[in-house]
Amino acid sequence: MNWPEIAILLLPVASLSGYLLGRRGGEKSSGQRVDLLSKQYFQGLNHLLNEEQDQAIALFERIADDDTDRFETQLALGSLFRRRGELERAIRLHQDLSVRAMLTTEQRSIALLELGDDFVRAGLLDRAEALFDELLAIDAQSAPALKQLIGIYEQEREWRKAAGAASEYERLTFEPMGKLISHFHCEAALSVVSATPATQTVNADVTVELSAESNSAFDAALALAKLADPNSVRVSLMQAERAIELNDVQQAHAALRHVVESDVFFIPETLPILAKLRALSIPAAAALLEQFSLIERGSDALLARADTLPELDAAKLLQERLKLKPSARVLAHWLKLRPCTSDQSGADGIGDLSFMFDSLTQAAGSRLSHRCSQCGFGMVQQHWQCPSCRGWGTIKPLVAI
Repeated sequence: MNWPEIAILLLPVASLSGYLLGRRGGEKSSGQRVDLLSKQYFQGLNHLLNEEQDQAIALFERIADDDTDRFETQLALGSLFRRRGELERAIRLHQDLSVRAMLTTEQRSIALLELGDDFVRAGLLDRAEALFDELLAIDAQSAPALKQLIGIYEQEREWRKAAGAASEYERLTFEPMGKLISHFHCEAALSVVSATPATQTVNADVTVELSAESNSAFDAALALAKLADPNSVRVSLMQAERAIELNDVQQAHAALRHVVESDVFFIPETLPILAKLRALSIPAAAALLEQFSLIERGSDALLARADTLPELDAAKLLQERLKLKPSARVLAHWLKLRPCTSDQSGADGIGDLSFMFDSLTQAAGSRLSHRCSQCGFGMVQQHWQCPSCRGWGTIKPLVAI
């Protein structure tokens, strides 16, 4: 929340202050007090809107000292402390506020929610979690408490708890959380793999053989992920990998086709899995690769397909694509297949096809391959959570023509 938003939230405090304070004393004295307090409130709001944080806090502290019964003032002051990074002051203020005898149940729950936010910002996740659990137990501020718990479980990598909290949040608010829940279950499945020691080395890449119990946990988590988001590209990719481990070629093909049907931009992410199928001498893998190369927006599958063909056939395939759609990447690979002749080289070597190939390859390869649709952060490989904005499922492969 930025300063203008805080100022807007404080407007009702300023507007109600006159009415509430006008009932506490004589007409003349309280009228003077109301005028002074209203003036101070609007001075504070003006400081906030002008991003004069120090002046705003000093003024609201004076108001709080003069009017210790004003819950909203104390709450706003604590939020200002937290926004400034003065977490100890915010925690102390919200703790004192939450134990006041005159507070209503709703006011106390709001104070506890703010205190929990202070703990989260301070990195005291265990204390914050205990507070939010307390709010859930008394059925107070449940939705915001659950939202905070989702973030805490995510930081602690407690993926099953995060999925459970997200499901409960969806039930309370009717806000769709299926995509997020699916990612949490995918992370839970991967945590099973990472927690399992290697028992068998198949090749130099070191393939981990899961125990029967771990296999069951992995499959169960993946099934829950699929249930939460049936169209998840990530789940389909994981299912394809799992199917290859089980030598289930039909399931692997179905999962890969589902990836492309869900989002054609993810064709590049299917290519390493297709390479595994080709390594197993599965004939249908070539047909699937050809299909992907015809419908993709870029040229990743096309180049992967060319690598599987004899040189003359590959050169012909790339030449046909170049006629339809000029591309530096495709041209570089086509040049790679052409014989290099030294008599074409000039004194500086610029006419050499080898030089042209190297230059084009470098130019085509010097780019980011993935970008977050939420914050625009770019990277060179797929991440399911953006390292910048922390959004889930917001990163997609860029079209590499």
